[in-house]
Amino acid sequence: MTGDHVATALVDLGGRGASTDAVVVIRIEQGKPMLTRFLRRNGSVATKDLFLDGASVMHSDEVRLLAEQSAVYTLSTTLSEDGKRIKTCKVNAYRWHPTMRAFVVDHDLAGQLRQHYCRLANAGD
Repeated sequence: MTGDHVATALVDLGGRGASTDAVVVIRIEQGKPMLTRFLRRNGSVATKDLFLDGASVMHSDEVRLLAEQSAVYTLSTTLSEDGKRIKTCKVNAYRWHPTMRAFVVDHDLAGQLRQHYCRLANAGD
């Protein structure tokens, strides 16, 4: 996925509440599973290394790999109180940076994904 022939995977750690699971991104480096680092654009370590995945009646969280773009993204939506429309739709994206050996926040990719998924989410209005 990251172009360096190192396997990258989402690993579900199990329940993290009533409707979500905790998920981490690992890479198999030298035969060992390693948690990946997530960095801000300025190079500081982001606090995001654990993601949520799951849904309830009013809220959903997803984390997905985009292998063709060497990226990981999250999508979070919340329905309106009547459950008929999307109230919030948030996307975060992180692209693999081989020199930093970490996933780095990618605002441009997040914007593209937000435009696609949040537009689709509101298409039912």
